[in-house]
Formats: sequence, C-alpha cells, structure tokens
Amino acid sequence: MKALRGRYNVIIARTIARCGVDSNSKISSGKYFKQEGRTLVPFSVQVHHGLMDGLYVGRYFEELQQCIDGLA
Repeated sequence: MKALRGRYNVIIARTIARCGVDSNSKISSGKYFKQEGRTLVPFSVQVHHGLMDGLYVGRYFEELQQCIDGLA
C-alpha cells in the first residue's frame, strides 16, 4: 500500500450494521476530477472486519490501480 499512497484518495471503513443483519461489502465511487495534473476518483470500500481481512482489501486496491494505469 505504501507505493499507492498519494496516488488517489481512498476511504476504508467498517460496514454500517443495521441491527446486525447487514454485513454485505459495499464499493462506491464518485465523479472523477482533475487536480494538479492528475485525474482522481473518490473511492470507498466498506467491509465487515470480521468477514474480510484488510490484506485482501489492499490487494484489491493494488489490482484496481494497475487496471486504471493500463487505461492511459
């Protein structure tokens, strides 16, 4: 993850529980924008820490970044 720091904005948070019945992972993104010569996309992943290890979320972001880099 160190190599990805500063390349795009990321928020990783816990899934919001609804009386304990909602533990589905959620992925959302916002509208892209340009800042200081870079194109940025707000991106959020919410997972339940008891169901998914942060290692796999990090790997997901690494693979996502590689796919995005391949678009250029």
